[in-house]
Amino acid sequence: GYSISNNDGIALTPIRSQNPTKNPTGSSSLSKSQTRSWNLEPQFSYDGSLFGKDRIGIIGSVTIRKTNAESMSVMATGYNNDAMLRSFALATNYYPYNTSRMYRYAGMMGRAEYVWDNKYVINGIWRRDGSSRFGPGRRFGNFWSAGIAWIASDEKWIRNALSPVVSFLKFNANIGTAGSDGGGDYQYLSQWSRDRMVNYDDVVPMKNLHAVNQYYQWALTRELNAGLQIN
Repeated sequence: GYSISNNDGIALTPIRSQNPTKNPTGSSSLSKSQTRSWNLEPQFSYDGSLFGKDRIGIIGSVTIRKTNAESMSVMATGYNNDAMLRSFALATNYYPYNTSRMYRYAGMMGRAEYVWDNKYVINGIWRRDGSSRFGPGRRFGNFWSAGIAWIASDEKWIRNALSPVVSFLKFNANIGTAGSDGGGDYQYLSQWSRDRMVNYDDVVPMKNLHAVNQYYQWALTRELNAGLQIN
């Protein structure tokens, strides 16, 4: 799929909305942004049986995603008259900003499940994901999970012992890992910004936004779960 989003905005801070004892001035900001993204997610599945009493399910998928986002904004300050807030030429100071980012993701996943006699279940998932949010050598991660389940209520002797109080009883457990790349773009690189700093002797000052982190990588979560379902 493909999508594009355009946003335009203006924000005004009039003098009359502020504390008059502090001799305030008005300000305004104008912003414009565009986000373009596309993704491709082909998949295949198979369901079958080997011995009649069993069931096999296999699913495989690939995901490719790319997002480009650009934004521009200008903040103007120092207005002495609220009627002039929409005229940037009458502002005392200007603070321009612009950002541009690109995010790319690619992943593949395989899932297999084997069920015997509708009572005994074993399944496994393996996936490999890659993200542009991490530096070279740390962009890819491998994650997996494995699980088992026993639908005890389908055992004749258990069904007879629990009926009619319990109609369904299932035990399950799984173990595995999961990853996340939700921390933000370019965090492994040094980033600088002018922000609202004024020029000094015709020199544009910059400030460091955060320290370089070459070890920035997939956030890994290890999971171990056990459950009981009863009706």
